[in-house]
Amino acid sequence: MPAREITDVRSAVMADVVRYCGRSSVPLLLRTVLRERTFRPVLTLRLCQAASAAPRGKVLLPVLMVLHRVATARAAVDLPWRTRIGPGFRLFHAWAAVVNP
Repeated sequence: MPAREITDVRSAVMADVVRYCGRSSVPLLLRTVLRERTFRPVLTLRLCQAASAAPRGKVLLPVLMVLHRVATARAAVDLPWRTRIGPGFRLFHAWAAVVNP
């Protein structure tokens, strides 16, 4: 994966953490993954998109797609991984929410 794409994914994930917590850091990222059920679909969406864009990431894509499906099911949201969403995205009320590409 090119360094620019890694930086883009990292900055988008950290912008999402800022939207959830008000600031960003790696410990806050881990805490948000563990505590916020609506953050996990957003994180797995970003990871799926990063893996699909990378030549060697396509090996991990099926595993990430399964994780994304589990995360969206547990959050009760329909959020396809191909949906393009800008940085700083937050799902406030995800029960039965449908986001279309």
